[in-house]
Amino acid sequence: MSMQWRGTRCPWVICLAWGTFLLVASHGFAQDPLFEDIPTTPPSTTDSLDPTNFGGDSSPFPGDITAPDGLGTAEGTEDPATLLQEAAQHLEAEEYQQAVQKYQQVISSFEATEAQEAEANYGLGKALSEVGQIEGALRTLRQATELDPTKKEYFYEFGALLNRIGDFAQAEANLTTAIDLDGTETYADAYQQRSISRRGLGDYEPAREDIDRAIQLDPSRKEYFYDLGLLLFQMELNAESLDAFARSIELTAEEEDYPEPYVARSAVYISQGKVRPETPEGRQDLLLALEDCRAASEIAPNEGTVYFNWGLIHRYLGEYDDAILRFTDAINRFRLSPSAGRVMAEAHLRRGITWVYMGEMALAAEEFDQAAKLAEGTATGPTLPASVGRMYLWKGIALAEQGRYADAIGAYSQALEIVSVYDQALINRSFAYARVGRPLKALEDINHYIRLKPSAATGYYHRGLIYEALDQPREAQASYARAIDLDPDHAAALGRRSSFGEGPGRSPTQPPLVIERYTPDADSESL
Repeated sequence: MSMQWRGTRCPWVICLAWGTFLLVASHGFAQDPLFEDIPTTPPSTTDSLDPTNFGGDSSPFPGDITAPDGLGTAEGTEDPATLLQEAAQHLEAEEYQQAVQKYQQVISSFEATEAQEAEANYGLGKALSEVGQIEGALRTLRQATELDPTKKEYFYEFGALLNRIGDFAQAEANLTTAIDLDGTETYADAYQQRSISRRGLGDYEPAREDIDRAIQLDPSRKEYFYDLGLLLFQMELNAESLDAFARSIELTAEEEDYPEPYVARSAVYISQGKVRPETPEGRQDLLLALEDCRAASEIAPNEGTVYFNWGLIHRYLGEYDDAILRFTDAINRFRLSPSAGRVMAEAHLRRGITWVYMGEMALAAEEFDQAAKLAEGTATGPTLPASVGRMYLWKGIALAEQGRYADAIGAYSQALEIVSVYDQALINRSFAYARVGRPLKALEDINHYIRLKPSAATGYYHRGLIYEALDQPREAQASYARAIDLDPDHAAALGRRSSFGEGPGRSPTQPPLVIERYTPDADSESL
């Protein structure tokens, strides 16, 4: 696989492992057949992930690229112009260690002019970027723009790299400068990259104007149609998105290793098929997604994203054994990247959800625990991302299904420490408290849930059950009545209310039903 694939294009493919459920989830999340009556909302689409090596090592030289021997004594021993020419040749030939050494010699030379030093920083930034040394590349590219603020290519390269790490605001600013410095309004690559920035910022219409402009300037670029497809997908224009990905595939030569449009197109088909997997139309969408995953796997057999999508397809088709195998394939391939912890955590989560479908709750609980540990280990900043809370929620559900209600309470509490307004964790913890004989704690949680979701009949129904356990029939009847007001067809609430004798406050004629667990949509990333 080429270095271009690893250094330039790979982030957008691997990002789909994290972004697949963000993109798919944002397009018509339906309830999974196993878990019904679960309210969902579109998840955030601002999360991004680039699990390439971001240069955690403090050294500016990646892997086997080391500082050249005698770097401090080589100053002035060779003409800077000659060094720059040789460095550019090494860069073109993907000989990055030699390129790094030559550019460093220029930067250290007393004879180099400011313009030559700027060019050396620019070239060094490109070389470091190609091998995943992002921090060093950012520093040197920023230095290039400061030393020579007249070169559009310096601002373009800096902006494109900022896009890779998700700093879309700074990327947009630098790319706008590149376009302004060009002055001809024909800088197609800069328009394409600025479209990515604006898409990342949620400015979809300006992003579409930019990518349309790039395509108008150069309609032969497969990458442009790929980016257009991603944008249209996020704009919920699925049919147009599929057309854009198809055009990107058409423009890809047979010998090229470009799996991105296949992976992304499979996400579109998944988003459509998962809504109605039991229908011929939904099954057809999922089978089309499967074809794209197979095509992508032939191009990039070690790309975990492909197998992640593949696993989702099998799960929606009800082929759980195959789903487990594909999620396992994804995890094994993500292990090849030292920075793929977040996407690997998501793969563990999805494999765990599949175990739930298969009734293997002990395996599921282990999977969710592993997912949470991986996600915590890759988190940055003082707070954990909300997605980790979701992993603890699922761990609690798996524990509760084994009758381990005290342990489940601990898992739900961990989820609520991360997301204090996590309604699904509250209603599940309420259930667990009721099962361990702590109805007052159960009532506290269900009241909190109702404050968060006052229009949800389920909360009032569950509160009615808790009031029955507390021997407060008037309050129970009132809660059931409220549930029925919100949902006149709520059979469980109707059944419980009818079990009460005549007159207000009478005790029910049969014992209260066991509080049912409240399970989240298996694919919603929103909390």
